[in-house]
Amino acid sequence: MLEISRLRLKSVVIEWNNLTHVKTIHLHIDECWELFRRAPRMTHCLLEDIRESQLHDQFPMPRTPILHPTLQVLELVPAITYRLDKLFLDNTPQSRIAFFRSSCSLQKLSLLDVKLDDTDLVDLSRVTPELRHLKLELYECGADFTKRMFRRFSETFNVSGHDAEIQQTFFPQLQSMAFQGTMPPDWKAPYCDPMIIDEDALRRMLLLVEQGTELRIEDMSTDKDVLQRSIEFYARDLTLEESQGPTSNSSPAALSEEP
Repeated sequence: MLEISRLRLKSVVIEWNNLTHVKTIHLHIDECWELFRRAPRMTHCLLEDIRESQLHDQFPMPRTPILHPTLQVLELVPAITYRLDKLFLDNTPQSRIAFFRSSCSLQKLSLLDVKLDDTDLVDLSRVTPELRHLKLELYECGADFTKRMFRRFSETFNVSGHDAEIQQTFFPQLQSMAFQGTMPPDWKAPYCDPMIIDEDALRRMLLLVEQGTELRIEDMSTDKDVLQRSIEFYARDLTLEESQGPTSNSSPAALSEEP
């Protein structure tokens, strides 16, 4: 295992071919690419405090896609908010997708303070078919992105006819999801309690629960379970099946929202 902090990659002299676990702090983007190139057998990779490359002292960007078929866990924490393509694109638009496609065994992905759009999310779901655990902290993506993302999840579980392809491709093996982002204003019910989710939005979220996924929505300022409070508030209208929650063999998923 290799752990380095605020140390330039060019000063690290080890046998890279045998390296499987890596944790770094304060690498530049070009050094991240060089790390992927040098360590083809990595299974676990945590890159914290990723920085902009320095123009006067860079590793050359890869000319061909870097293959990592053994990578299982990838966690990216930039120092500032980057678009995903800023971290994974070199000279060709296909390089980011080629990287993830080569990582078909990827089971855990964490993207913190990374900016995604709808296309990025669909691409990620398509090229990481074995992904089990997804963690996203996406405050810069805004409330509309949050709404579209959960709508796509609800469509996945409400599939029929021409929508069958979505059922097969949108994170088909996902067992848990932790999400922090901005809560859409129209998800908040028009009541005096700001911690009550609009009933229509709540019913869409409960589609995940009905499929056996434990879903927790927390108010970050109080750590209270907004989902449970909302279920109790609407208990007189919700069916017993909707309010019973996940089954005993379900896997955890969590959503935190920015008030």
